Amino acid sequence: RLSKDWNAPIYGFFKAIPIIEYHQNRRTHTFQCLAKHCKQRTATKTGSVRRYLDTRDKTSTSNLRTHAKKCWGDDAVLAADQLATGDDVRAQTSKGTLDQGSITAAFERKGKERSLTRIASTQKPNLSKQ
Repeated sequence: RLSKDWNAPIYGFFKAIPIIEYHQNRRTHTFQCLAKHCKQRTATKTGSVRRYLDTRDKTSTSNLRTHAKKCWGDDAVLAADQLATGDDVRAQTSKGTLDQGSITAAFERKGKERSLTRIASTQKPNLSKQ
């Protein structure tokens, strides 16, 4: 039932359907990061964000934003905010995952149509060998 309210662009950095689980006898929604190389992923952590459902801020996106900024950077999160929903963010990428091979540089807004502009990351030449 809560998923109908999950329309903020920040949800685009996470899988569309969270895991419903219990952590320390508290019900949670666990949102899994879409980054292939999530910076929060370790041997014991899964690269996910828990939202406890027994709190007043169960609809807050601040922990999702913090995680997305660590994995994708401030520019990508601010750019995603220009789109209407998380589905729009996911739709701009291939196969529902955000491409780590490119840097999300800017989202351009053209009238009512919004589009994603990505700048491919390139390696800088090593000038010390010349």
